[in-house]
Amino acid sequence: MREWTILTTAYLDKYWKSRGANALRAAFGQIIRTNRKQGQQLLAAPENSFPVIYILAPVIESAKLVEALPDRVKFAMYITLRRSGQNFRAKLYSDALGGSVGEPPYEALKWMILTGAKWDGPSSGHDAFDAAIDLAAAYFAEKYDDPEVYSTLAETIFRRNRQGLAIHDLVWGFFHTVSLGALAYIARNLLSSNPADVDLTCELMGFEKPATQKERQALFDEYMAWLSEHRKYLYATGEYFNQTSRPFHVRHDREAKHISKEINPRDRTALTALTSEERQTLEVFRANTQKEM
Repeated sequence: MREWTILTTAYLDKYWKSRGANALRAAFGQIIRTNRKQGQQLLAAPENSFPVIYILAPVIESAKLVEALPDRVKFAMYITLRRSGQNFRAKLYSDALGGSVGEPPYEALKWMILTGAKWDGPSSGHDAFDAAIDLAAAYFAEKYDDPEVYSTLAETIFRRNRQGLAIHDLVWGFFHTVSLGALAYIARNLLSSNPADVDLTCELMGFEKPATQKERQALFDEYMAWLSEHRKYLYATGEYFNQTSRPFHVRHDREAKHISKEINPRDRTALTALTSEERQTLEVFRANTQKEM
C-alpha cells in the first residue's frame, strides 16, 4: 500500500478518527502483512493513543507484535485485560515486560487517562474499555497528584453522567485523592449552565442544592475558601454510594486543625511526630469536645 509509505507517527490515530475502528484494524492488518517493520515502527510511535492500541490489540497479539509496544503501553494493556478477566491475553503483555509486573507506573496511567478518557469505548454502554479507565483512575489517585489528569477525569465523570453512563467506579477511584485541584474540578461544576452538572456536584460534594445562580456562586466561593483553609487537614473517608445515599468523600480532621498539624490524607496520620506540648493540647481538646457531646 503506497499510502503507508508516507505515514507520520501520528497516522494510526488520524486513520482511526477519520475512518473508524474496523477500517483501522483492516488497514493495519494489511500493512503488517506487507511491511512488518513499518508496522512495528507505527506501534512504537509515542503519539499513539490508548483507544488505538485497544482497538488494534487483537491484531497486534495474533501477529506477535506485543514486543514492539513501548513499556507504558504493555502495562496499560496488561491491567486492562486483567481487569476484564482475560488472563491468557494479559500474560502476553506481562511476558513482554519480563514476567514480573508490579504497580502500573505513572507514565502508563497518565497516558491511559489523558488519551483514553474522552472515548466511551467500542460499545454504547459501560464496557471493558471504560472499566480500564476507571481502574487507571483508582491506581492514579492512590499515589499521584497531577492537575491535568484530575481535570480530565472530572470532565469524564460529568460527561458520562450527562450521557446516562455508569460513573460510580470512576467516582470511587477519583475520590481516593484529596488533591485540592481534584476537589476544585468537581466543585466548579456548581457554576455549570447544565442542571445535571449542578445536581451531580451537589450529590458528590454533599451540598444542599442552591436555588439560584447567585447562591451557587456564593456556595462555590465559600467551599473554595474552606478548601484552602483546611487543605492540610483533609482526609479521604472511604465513604461510598453503596454505604449511604450521600457519602462525604472528604472530611477535615478537627484535632489536626486544632494543633495545626498536617496529616497524610490517605491514612489520617500526622506527617511528623507529635510533641509533648501537642499531646497535652489534644488531651484538653478531646476532653472539652467530650463535654460538649
